[in-house]
Amino acid sequence: MQVLCVMSVNVALHFPDEKKVVPENLRGQKLIADEIKIEEINYHELEVEIQFGGEIYSFHRLRPFVEIEGSSVNVAAILKKLGKSPVIFAPIGNDDFGRKIQERLQAEAIDFIPYRHCGKSAVTAAISDDEGLTTLFCVKPAVEIETERVLHGLREKKLKPLYVAATSVRPGQLAVVSAILDEFPRAFKAFIPHHELLLGQNQSPTADFLGVVERADILQVNEREANLLHRGAGKDHETFLSSDLEEMLSRFNGIKPSVVIVTLGDKGAATVAFRNGDYEIYSHRPHYVEKVVDTTGSGDCFLAAFIYAQAQGIGHESSVDFASWVAAKNCLGKGGHFAEVDRHSVQGFPWRQPTKSSSEPCLA
Repeated sequence: MQVLCVMSVNVALHFPDEKKVVPENLRGQKLIADEIKIEEINYHELEVEIQFGGEIYSFHRLRPFVEIEGSSVNVAAILKKLGKSPVIFAPIGNDDFGRKIQERLQAEAIDFIPYRHCGKSAVTAAISDDEGLTTLFCVKPAVEIETERVLHGLREKKLKPLYVAATSVRPGQLAVVSAILDEFPRAFKAFIPHHELLLGQNQSPTADFLGVVERADILQVNEREANLLHRGAGKDHETFLSSDLEEMLSRFNGIKPSVVIVTLGDKGAATVAFRNGDYEIYSHRPHYVEKVVDTTGSGDCFLAAFIYAQAQGIGHESSVDFASWVAAKNCLGKGGHFAEVDRHSVQGFPWRQPTKSSSEPCLA
C-alpha cells in the first residue's frame, strides 16, 4: 500500500521547560513564531531564543533531542513502522537543516520527493512541561511553490498511491494541495488543515478550506479546530461534544467527506461516518493513555493508524479504536512519531468490534 504524504516537514528541537519560561496562556499550543535563533555553545549545548508576539523567550544551555518531523513525516514514519510504503512530498530549504532532513529520511529508508527552494527550511522548538503538555513554536518560511513543477516531479515518479494524506496545510499551500489531490482521482484522500486556514473574516469556514474539504474523503481536526469551525474565534478552548458534530458540519455548505474525525486528546475522539447521504456518530473514550511524556504528533499518528486500519478492511469503529491506541503510545516518549508499533500490532490489538462489519462504513 503506497501512501503519499504531502507538505509538512521540519527539524524539531525537543527540550523541557525546566524553568517554566513559557507563559501559562501559551502552554500546549501550536504557535507560529516570528523567529527562532539557535546558537551552538559547544558540541553538546545550545542557546535557543524564540521571538513571538513581541516577546522574547530565552532557553539556556540546552541539550535537545533533535528529530525530523512535521505532519507528513509523522504520518509516513508510523506507516513505515506498520510495514507500508509512504512517500513524502514537501518543500525544504537549501540550507543545513534541509540537508539534515534529506539525510535522515534517506537513512530511515523513507522515500522523499523534496521541493528545493533557495530559502530556509522550517524549524520547530518543541517545549514540554512536567505535565506532558508540549508547546510548539514553529518558523515556517514563506515559499512560492510552482504547481506545474510539483506535478511534473510527482509524475516522473509514476506514483500510484492508494491514499494521499495532506497534513498541516497552510493557506499559501492550498492551490498546490488541491492540484495534487486532483492528480490522483482514484486515491482516498485525507486532509488535516492548519488552524489558520479555517475561518474567514465573517467567522465562517473559508471558501479555500471548503474547496479542499470537497476533495477529501477523510477530514481530521483537533478539538480547538473543531470549536473554531463550530463556535468561531474566542471559543476555541471549550469542550467539544459529539452532539456538536452535526452543527459543525452544517457550516460546510453541504460538503460531506466520507469520514470526519475530531481528536480530543486524552478524552478520545468523536467521528462521523457518512453513508448513503446519512451519517453515524461514534464517540470513543480511550483506556490506553498511560503517563503522558509528550503529545507532539499524536494527531498525525492517529491519522496514520486510521488509514492503515481502513486499508486493511477494518470497520470504522475498530479503526478509531486502533488509531487512539497508537496515538496514546506516541505520548509515551518524545517526538512526533515515537509510537513503537509494527505490522504485527493489528493482530495483537484487542479489537472491540469485528472487522469488516456490514454495519460499519469502510474506505478500503
